[in-house]
Amino acid sequence: MMLRMKRVPWAYIVPGFAILIGVFAPLIVGWRTLFLRDLMNFHFTVKQFQASAMADGFLPLVDPLRAGGQALVGNLNNVALYPDNILYLFAPPLWALSAHMWIHAFLAPVACYWMARAWGVSRRGSWVAGFIFATSGFFLSQLNLYNMVAGTALAPAFVAACLVLARGARPGLGIAAVGGFWALILLAGEPFVAMVVGATGVSAFLVRRPARTEWVRLVGAVACGTLVALPQIVELIRILPGSYRSVVGYLSATRLAGSFDPRWAIDWFVPLVFGEPGLGYWGDRLVGGFGALFYSTYPGMLALALLLAVGRPRSAQAWWGWGAIAVGVFVGLGGWNPAMFLLLQLPAASALRYCVKFFLLVVLGGALLAGLAYDRCVLGPDRLRLRWILVGIGVAALVGAVGLTVFSDTVAAALGGILTRDFALAEIVRWRASLVISAVLVAAYTLLLARVDRWRGAAASMLALHVASQWLILGSLAPMDEVAAYRGPPPAAAHVRPGERVFQACATGFACGDTNTAVLPDSSPKWVQRRGYEHLFPFAGVGSGIHYAFNSSPDGLDSFLTTATRFALEDLDDVELVRVLAASSVDLLLMGEAVDAEAAATVNLRAELETLAGRLWIYEIPQAAEETRMVGRVRSGKLDVVLKVLTSADFDPRSEVFLPGRPAGRTHGGAGTVTETRRGRESWSYDVESPDGGLLVWARSHLPIYDVHVDGVASKALLVNFGQMAVEVAAGRHVVDLEVDRGPFQRSLLGSLAGIAGLAALSFAASRRGGAVDPRLNAGPDRSGSGESAP
Repeated sequence: MMLRMKRVPWAYIVPGFAILIGVFAPLIVGWRTLFLRDLMNFHFTVKQFQASAMADGFLPLVDPLRAGGQALVGNLNNVALYPDNILYLFAPPLWALSAHMWIHAFLAPVACYWMARAWGVSRRGSWVAGFIFATSGFFLSQLNLYNMVAGTALAPAFVAACLVLARGARPGLGIAAVGGFWALILLAGEPFVAMVVGATGVSAFLVRRPARTEWVRLVGAVACGTLVALPQIVELIRILPGSYRSVVGYLSATRLAGSFDPRWAIDWFVPLVFGEPGLGYWGDRLVGGFGALFYSTYPGMLALALLLAVGRPRSAQAWWGWGAIAVGVFVGLGGWNPAMFLLLQLPAASALRYCVKFFLLVVLGGALLAGLAYDRCVLGPDRLRLRWILVGIGVAALVGAVGLTVFSDTVAAALGGILTRDFALAEIVRWRASLVISAVLVAAYTLLLARVDRWRGAAASMLALHVASQWLILGSLAPMDEVAAYRGPPPAAAHVRPGERVFQACATGFACGDTNTAVLPDSSPKWVQRRGYEHLFPFAGVGSGIHYAFNSSPDGLDSFLTTATRFALEDLDDVELVRVLAASSVDLLLMGEAVDAEAAATVNLRAELETLAGRLWIYEIPQAAEETRMVGRVRSGKLDVVLKVLTSADFDPRSEVFLPGRPAGRTHGGAGTVTETRRGRESWSYDVESPDGGLLVWARSHLPIYDVHVDGVASKALLVNFGQMAVEVAAGRHVVDLEVDRGPFQRSLLGSLAGIAGLAALSFAASRRGGAVDPRLNAGPDRSGSGESAP
């Protein structure tokens, strides 16, 4: 044991993790929180309700507080079944939200270390690969993507597990690891990443030329891992047919916006070249206004130098690394690649977006190659090659800084179509500073490299300097704010009465008024988030039980009409907006600007508040339809005229409803009375009495997982208005039951247990049988002189 402890390269491990602990300490102790983009605006909204339900011992399938009620478990973006959700049982939701991010930031270097070791890289080189992966701009960009960070962090671990299984030496461990990590990646929230990781693991498995027995074990492990994640898969399949992504997909322009723009490659040399996250970021202007998924892919000067120094492929692992980079670039370019551009036009590709997610392959391959290069060029004999590359990078950085100084006016003029002159000149100053910092870093690496033989800690210091500099340069990718700024409901929440449904206009992308940079203290993203808190964005209100309308998921997995309506609302004038909201049973309209005079006559001003981000107007809509109502007057027609009908002046949302899909016309009938007799967590019962019959309408989004029964007989839930539900009720008195069908979910839990049992059985059987390593598979990388062999 002591011998093994001495072989552990603590000088490579301790400084890197110490830096990570220092960076995340404010999150770990609960003083600060991550908040950028969807992390708080969407995920925190969902997690607050999930946490409160789990505290009551119940996992809901529907989130009733969001967008009229949307799928919670079925929407992968909610990451509802990932194991660390247990944190929400014991900790404040805001702390658990950030913990999901920093836990995986600690796991990422370990996972990539294991992958590099499985490929035969030395222990020291493997830790270099691990920290290069975990501090790359690509990975740090994941720290504002709740549903991507886990799959990305665990991706190298899955590759390593496949390699271990292919070697055949420890088949029990390989089976358990492959199945376990595959299940976690499926539960992590991003199917595109799961697809990429699965293909990457299989490619590594193939490189090892496994025997037939290992193939059988791989298939069995993946099958059992899939069974473990079966509840997530089943719920996704149930909601997918009625989702926006399934019905409409994504427009071609949106799909192309998720491609890796070749101009972003400048970021590999000039970090955050298009600005830091927040109001000062302007990279989205290059792609037609669509925001970039990753704010940076900057690898760092040491990583860049090692990648350039690795040379031609000399081993199977090097070929795999370069192949991963090639595939990642080919697919990641998306619309900028003619072959991918044509592929993205196919109908089957309409459900996919953000080909740039394939950049994960570039980072995985690059990290492995960096580890190999470190063994050869730092610990091994080829230091001269790395030294000259470092000198070349340093000279190029200084030349670039001088060029920006001499030609600053020319560069500013070239950016005139995108940036104002003053903004462009300020960016040039920032770029010049980045290049000078890069030159200083390269000089430090060069000096340390020259002292590797004289100072035992020089080689490890290069890695510590890399980790520290990456966080200093790219720390804005994971901005933090004080938890105290979001503690408790904001003052605006006091103006919302229990049971009222709210539409926050600015939260859905419009009617923000003067709540922009002009009235914020500065352009840092924390003030943008605090604006949302004071203006009662959904993340600030759901903790008080406020129901919100049309705050749909950004990934398109919410119900079709709810998402489509959110887009349609942006094109309406104030009067039309109020009419649609009234038909959708919305009681309050929150605006960042006053409604026009005509609309003001149809609403009541409940409050006008001064906030740090300008004024907030709160209007109540007196003509809003009841949440549950019996309607006798039914209009019908094609779905494309629903907006025209609901915005017409003669439509009464309290007594009429639009039923699409039937011949145009109007059905007259008596209204009737509705009495709620039972309300469960996800079930309701009503006594309905109507003289002529009609429709019983619920102000809940139409989801395929609801069951409706009239007098105990199953009935079809109809789609009415903008995605609400209704059921036909004949004349007379009836009992109507509405409930979420939990049967498939409960049965899928049995499949999950079967998957766990299957993994245990396969692992035990393989361990009993044992395995022998094929001597053909023992060829390690080029000898680095480190004296360490492959695992």
